[in-house]
Parts: sequence; structure tokens; C-alpha cells
Amino acid sequence: MKIVLHQAFMWDCPECGTENWQRAIVLEPEDADRRGLIPEDADQLQLEALEELAEGYWVTSPTSVICSECKNRFKVARHDEDEKEDWET
Repeated sequence: MKIVLHQAFMWDCPECGTENWQRAIVLEPEDADRRGLIPEDADQLQLEALEELAEGYWVTSPTSVICSECKNRFKVARHDEDEKEDWET
């Protein structure tokens, strides 16, 4: 028997310290277009670059998570927000 692995994000609750796992959100490229994740005003070079990236699946994180232990909800920081904060400190 074989199993299928799913992409996921691990995070530690800042309130209780519990290690949590959240399954990644997986979209097929046509779903990303339908949901408006590809800008309408993208120029040809941007569209070509997006088409190259679109082979396979798009994986993204959720916008919020809930701790499995204390049930607190937290907003998820985007990677560029983290990097900006790192540079400012």
C-alpha cells in the first residue's frame, strides 16, 4: 500500500506553544485565473512568466489558522511582511 503526501505548514501557537500543522491550499492554474489571482493588466512578459510557473499546481498558505489546543485564531503573516520586519529591526 502507498500513501499520498500533502504539502503543509507547521506553526507554533504563540499563546500555548502547541505545534500545529495546516494543510496547504492547492490550486490548479486555471483555478488561480478564475479566482482573480492573475492580474488583468498583466503584460505579455508577465503572462509568459506566469504560464511557466503554472505548470503543475499553485500552493499557498491560509490567511488565518486556529490552534488545535487553545482554539485561538491568528492571522498569517505574508513572507514579504516578515522580510520587511526583519530589515527594519
